[in-house]
Amino acid sequence: MNLLLIEDNPVERKLVEAVVSRVKDRPFTLQSVDSLTLGLAWLASHQVDCILLDLNLPDTTGIDTYRSVAAAAPAVPVVVLTVIHDEALAIQAVSEGAQDYLFKAQAEGALLVRSVRYAVERQRMKAELESYTRRLGEHVRLLNEGFTRLAAGDLRVRIGGSSDGHDELAALAAGFDRTVEQLRRLREQKAQFYSMVTHDLRSPVHTILLASSSLQMMRADEPGRISVLGVVQRKASQLAQLVDELMEVMFIEAGQMKLLPTRTDLNALLSTCIEDLEPQARARGQRIALEPLDGEATLVCDSLKLYRVAENLLGNAIRHSREGDRIEVRASEPRAGWLRVEVADNGPGVDESVRDMLVEPFSKGWSASERPASPPTETRTGLGLGICGAFVRAHSGQVGVESERGQGARFWFEVPRKPPGEQRPSADSPDEVRL
Repeated sequence: MNLLLIEDNPVERKLVEAVVSRVKDRPFTLQSVDSLTLGLAWLASHQVDCILLDLNLPDTTGIDTYRSVAAAAPAVPVVVLTVIHDEALAIQAVSEGAQDYLFKAQAEGALLVRSVRYAVERQRMKAELESYTRRLGEHVRLLNEGFTRLAAGDLRVRIGGSSDGHDELAALAAGFDRTVEQLRRLREQKAQFYSMVTHDLRSPVHTILLASSSLQMMRADEPGRISVLGVVQRKASQLAQLVDELMEVMFIEAGQMKLLPTRTDLNALLSTCIEDLEPQARARGQRIALEPLDGEATLVCDSLKLYRVAENLLGNAIRHSREGDRIEVRASEPRAGWLRVEVADNGPGVDESVRDMLVEPFSKGWSASERPASPPTETRTGLGLGICGAFVRAHSGQVGVESERGQGARFWFEVPRKPPGEQRPSADSPDEVRL
């Protein structure tokens, strides 16, 4: 460690030199000068780790001595050497940035060495704190600008590139960028959603209008009248389903969805779902194979919502599989305390680019041109899977899909056997629910 002693008293210089020479565990290199002018010259041309400074020198006195040294070497710690009657001056120097002060009568042995070492360490910590404070100020400025632009609707703003380290500030900047990216994706998904809803509302409405016009021109006893009324009824049902799903999305986004947990037999739930949808599958020549859970299949859940999830996944598999295909439904216990349901089809599959977004309320994985022929009652807003994802997550579960384009898809969801602590079967709930 390189020390610079600025002291005009030769006796004091000898004393300090003797103390420094006796340090063995961490040797010091000491350079002594007797004036401020010589001290500043040495600082300008040499590396110094700590300065031992007498405030009263031949060419300067008082606090100005410290201020001159601090201006010339602001990053180098200073230990002021003073006499007892100048303690107030030494304290002033410390208040302006000096790391410590010592009375010359005590500047010997371990005390001097310890003061120097502490001064160096405190200066290092001070420099780190100042650096962190500068970076914090810069990140706060960037965050403020980012939020201002975000509030104005600019989703192109990013601040992560300004980070110079892997610390809390870097994580904060990265988190901001992730949030903005999620908002950007949500805005794009909502734009697609509004376009889909507009199409899905317009199509049945136009059909109903055309059918109504036909009914007005038909005689009351005309045979085709019943068929036209059937078209009106189907399209009105489609509109009602769409409105119900839109209301459900609204409640989900508002955080107003409630669960009614009951003890439910998962195998029975899946069997009922298959029984309800089997006529659709038979109409397309398809077969549904159930592999039930071997063993205890009871869980505590909102059985109606999990039925909706299973119904949606199985209904999608029927619509997107080819005629004559086999659809597999499997229940299992992947790990202790969790149940898993898988629905596998041989349909067109799902692109990797949309796989993670597929269970969001405003996204769907197929374009209209890529879907196989579907029954006339099918709605196409993509709300169903998004609602199912919300239902599963409300049970503290997970939902996902495994698929390769053109090779079918395996949709799955996992839920715990027991719900979170605040969700318990009500006292008047039946012990078990079978749909």
